[in-house]
Amino acid sequence: SEKVNVDVYYESRCPDSEAFVSQLLQDMPKIQDHIDLRMIPFGKAHSTSTGFQCQHGETECYGNMVLSCAYQHLSFGLPQVKFTNCFMENPFKNNIKNCAYQLKIDSNKIMTCLGSPEGRKLQLDAEKLTKSNTPGPRYVPTVVFNKKYNDKDQNDVEDGKYLKALCRYIPHTKACKSK
Repeated sequence: SEKVNVDVYYESRCPDSEAFVSQLLQDMPKIQDHIDLRMIPFGKAHSTSTGFQCQHGETECYGNMVLSCAYQHLSFGLPQVKFTNCFMENPFKNNIKNCAYQLKIDSNKIMTCLGSPEGRKLQLDAEKLTKSNTPGPRYVPTVVFNKKYNDKDQNDVEDGKYLKALCRYIPHTKACKSK
């Protein structure tokens, strides 16, 4: 069956992003077969000559980079959502090991990426994707379906009803029949 591209533009320390990811994790079992999910941790941040400036400060810039680095070692979909949710619950260095362990990936690889030009490059890539595929973004998280931003979908996301938006693309699935 046809899969919907779902791109989630979010921030590591944003309460609305945390709530979204937590909900997404609960919904994944019923929707994961119908979506190609991409998580883009950047949001309203922007790059500077020396690093990045983030809406929720330094810890968010650090968190965004941790997530970008971790995604290099996790398959798309559920593993990335699980790691993201785990890390957002306690976004500090000691939690990287814990979340990596839970998902059976090597936390040293994440730490190496963080301390190397790769981490910055991944965040610059996330910035490019965010700025070219969202209107700003003016709200975080912004969710884009099938690579085309749409206000109606985004309004549902902002109302906490992203499934309603998703179901416009996959109305005949079991996940949406009950909606």
